[in-house]
Amino acid sequence: MTHKLSSNISLFINFSFVFGLSVHASDIAVPNGGNVQAAINSALPGDTITLAAGAVFAGQFSFPEKTGTGWITVRSSQYARLPALKRVGPSQTSLMPVLQAVGSSTPITFTTRAHHWKLVGIEIRSDVGVYNYDLMRIGDGYQSTVADLPHDIVIDRCYIHGDATAGSKRAIALNGAAITVRDSYIANIFSDVQETQGMLGWNGTGPILIENNHIEAAGLGLMFGGATPSITNLVPAGIVVSHNHFLKPLAWKALNLIVKHHFELKNGRNILFTGNVLENDWHPSVRGTAIMLTVRTEAGGAPWAVVEDVKIIGNIIRNAGSGITVSGFDDSSNAGATRRILIQDNLLIGIDQANSDPNFWGRGAFLFLVHHPVDIWANHNTVLSKGLTLVDLDYEPGSGLRLENNVFQSNTLGIYGAGVGSGTIALNAYQSTWSMKGNVMQGGLAAENPANNSFPIALTDVGFTNMAGGDYSIAPSSPYYRKATDGKNPGADMNLINRTTSGVVQ
Repeated sequence: MTHKLSSNISLFINFSFVFGLSVHASDIAVPNGGNVQAAINSALPGDTITLAAGAVFAGQFSFPEKTGTGWITVRSSQYARLPALKRVGPSQTSLMPVLQAVGSSTPITFTTRAHHWKLVGIEIRSDVGVYNYDLMRIGDGYQSTVADLPHDIVIDRCYIHGDATAGSKRAIALNGAAITVRDSYIANIFSDVQETQGMLGWNGTGPILIENNHIEAAGLGLMFGGATPSITNLVPAGIVVSHNHFLKPLAWKALNLIVKHHFELKNGRNILFTGNVLENDWHPSVRGTAIMLTVRTEAGGAPWAVVEDVKIIGNIIRNAGSGITVSGFDDSSNAGATRRILIQDNLLIGIDQANSDPNFWGRGAFLFLVHHPVDIWANHNTVLSKGLTLVDLDYEPGSGLRLENNVFQSNTLGIYGAGVGSGTIALNAYQSTWSMKGNVMQGGLAAENPANNSFPIALTDVGFTNMAGGDYSIAPSSPYYRKATDGKNPGADMNLINRTTSGVVQ
């Protein structure tokens, strides 16, 4: 299925950098057994390097800086059979050439100031039976100025994977500017001894577009931050993560892998996370949290780090120990800030503390808020969960929490403040300012919660259109129909979710 960002989302950030005018136009064919690096070295802006589909080219391939601004495209000889705007997968490997690591080396590196490179329809993989640390490096993380970053890099319709038995630490390091990864398939990123990442960026400025990919990683599907940037005052910004399928295969449960989150921010601003499907998160020691927003200053190495102006809109989270954790500052240094987070029109189903360990906060919670987060607005979400809490409040109080127009299950303790109790008591203790109104809180107690909310006894009393069929919109026959504070139905806009996530799971 093809995909397209809706007009309001496409205006969020200008990705015109993906397209450019060629100033030269030669086609360099590399047959089976040919020299890929020689073709890369000789190519000029505007050229196309065509690799023979089915051929395996083993080595370390370095993509350098070229003079000029035209694109250089490296593509499969069968790229036309891989339609644009359609995600590729393992079944299409016969249409792709292979760039393969030798031993544990990195097969693809975009070097300092490399720019205007496109990779289209390529299989990129580790050596057979070998655990690889990086399959692709866009920048090495040591560039110390923005001018030195690789930029204008497009990864399109590529299959990037570790060894099926040995795994791999990371598929792509995103340490550059103006990067697009789209319509690609990342798999076999796992380890039982260290954290792994499908994609990780800590020394890149953005903008970055991650669109319509399958991302299969045990540790983290996608993260920004997590290491000290080499560029002073760097905060990744202008990031759009849209229409991706984040998956941790349930078969991995038997392997004792290091499992963390699907999406994590430790440093970043101006980020849109929309139309994604996040499936399965279970590891007990990290709460089974699908999304983690937790600013980290890297032991003082990045005191400027922030997580701010983040929009999480129109996603589906399925089968996790908890939904979203937000930490307002670095718990090791009391530095940094997490603020202005919008969580709207998301569907969370199968959120269950059985997927985690209640002693590690994986308590079936929709939200876990700690260390003074500021201006968190959860609006029009639908959350079906089982566990101890619905919203966990702990450690230093925050401010500006808004829980509005949601449909959710109370669980045992509902809105819970550590050491103080549930409901209004918890909100007063852990938020200097707050709003909770227009919510339908099944199983909650009116006596302990703020007024202007509703508390149906049974889930069937909510009045979903077709809960058994997966339609969690509010039916016209529901007593809560059009009873949100904005005149809409409480809970997530299922039409929006169906539109934004259509075709994500393939």
